Amino acid sequence: MLHQRCLFRRKKIYIIICMVCSIITVVLCTKPSSSEITIACVGDICLGRFVEETLLAQYGTYTNAMISLQPVFNHADIVVGNLECALTTSTNTCATDKGRWWHIKAHPNAVRALSSAGIDIVSIANNHVGDWGKEGFIETMKTLDEAGIQYFGGGQTITAAQQPLIVRTNGICIAFIGACEIAPREFEATMTTPGTLWLTTNTMLSAIHAAKMRHADFIIVFPHWGTEYISQPPERIIQFGHMIIDAGADIVMGAHPHTLQGCEWYNDGLICYSMGNFVFDMHDRNLRETAVFTLTLLKKGNSKNSTLQLTPCIIDRSTCTVAPAVGDDAAIIKKHIPIIE
Repeated sequence: MLHQRCLFRRKKIYIIICMVCSIITVVLCTKPSSSEITIACVGDICLGRFVEETLLAQYGTYTNAMISLQPVFNHADIVVGNLECALTTSTNTCATDKGRWWHIKAHPNAVRALSSAGIDIVSIANNHVGDWGKEGFIETMKTLDEAGIQYFGGGQTITAAQQPLIVRTNGICIAFIGACEIAPREFEATMTTPGTLWLTTNTMLSAIHAAKMRHADFIIVFPHWGTEYISQPPERIIQFGHMIIDAGADIVMGAHPHTLQGCEWYNDGLICYSMGNFVFDMHDRNLRETAVFTLTLLKKGNSKNSTLQLTPCIIDRSTCTVAPAVGDDAAIIKKHIPIIE
């Protein structure tokens, strides 16, 4: 009887050992789970001035501005652009810039152009969002909030402006950072007044550090920088872009020059120096060439990588609407976005 009990116990122990080994084998053979996200990025979106006049005169609505891109945007998990105008009814322009004729604003109803096209997030770190003073800037943020469109690069105080926008989707954490180096500096947020984040080495280092502290898998920076109307970034901007990547950002998506400039893969990061205009009222051909810059971000275990796909687009000078380019137009635009490996 005792012998039978010993055999039973040995058999039981053998079964348990086999089960444990099976579990270990399954764990060891299971590959790390992977997550993927696509982000469609576009350049300067100006819904005021002649864009507003033209859209309302021809269509009676703002929604036609980017509606042709809706199928492209629908394939992305997130769509991000640079909102380069105030959405406000304010009549008080920025105090230090009253001599300019190009104070740009659109009625708050123009936000429908963003929402109807599928824009999810905008950078408000640029040199026109504050054209109509603090009142206009606050109303712009309020309008975006009410439309359910998130924003970054600005806020009620400098503390809010320098905080990255954190978005978690598909198992990936993305941090968006925006900053502007283009005058007037009156738009800059302070400890007590609303505005944008000013672009400096120190503000970038601080914002990127904050993104790391939030455990961001990918850090994407939208700098409003450089020189207008040129097709190549100045050496200063190239070095600044390198610094941002070296500081820990993964991707840099530039704006302000109004023209397309090249992209560069640098130190495992991507820098697109200028995405050009996306919705604007400029008539020259090179200022109407644009693209959707679609990023595919992949995270697998502790490794990650990104890819870039371009959808060439063209702004119609007679309607101020943007649509995918075709044929020779598409080929020409792609040539104007050289990618340095």
